[in-house]
Amino acid sequence: MGDFFSLEGPFMRFFDKVFNLLWLNILVIICCLPVFTAGAAFTAMHYVLLRMLHNEEGYISSNFFKSFKENFKQATIIWLPFMLIFAALGLDTFLLYKGIVTMPGIYKIGVYVLLTSVSLGLMFVFPVLSHYHNTVKGTIKNGFAMAAYSPLKTILMFVICAAPWVGSVMVDHIWPLCLLYGFSLPGFLCATLYDGIFKKFEKEEQKAKERAEQPAENE
Repeated sequence: MGDFFSLEGPFMRFFDKVFNLLWLNILVIICCLPVFTAGAAFTAMHYVLLRMLHNEEGYISSNFFKSFKENFKQATIIWLPFMLIFAALGLDTFLLYKGIVTMPGIYKIGVYVLLTSVSLGLMFVFPVLSHYHNTVKGTIKNGFAMAAYSPLKTILMFVICAAPWVGSVMVDHIWPLCLLYGFSLPGFLCATLYDGIFKKFEKEEQKAKERAEQPAENE
């Protein structure tokens, strides 16, 4: 029983994670306030979350800002076009939902499909950027490829990320929890899902590299 409540015991490790997720969420919100920096903030968040998942988090603030600084340029280049796409599609969805404008049914379906596709693909883009070194094009390509590789996990990740914010709209007193854990806790749950996909891709990449390095057999 004494080990359970010790500094290295499961009880203290649990509350250490709870506090770290709270502080990480605060950092994300602060760094998202300029809006154009949101991509770098989400990338840094996923960098910290993967370290937390492997019990390697260290100092949350220093690791967060390390990733924020290192990935700022690529994350911003990726985020800005997606931000504009979401703004345009979000406006279209709002106008359609409110009945302010009338559009052909095929256009409505196209808007909803495109908004859903972009949202699902983005589930992996910033985690990929936080974990791998690649070009902007390569990061987006790999992010969408991973999303398509495991569609059930991707959909589950989307539901996990959307749930607290949808809930805060439906139930008024949930929104303070979103300010405390609305990004970091869903992100941590998502990390438990995409970490396995990362490992699988890395194994396949390693096998392909080993096959390429094997000398060709003499005919």
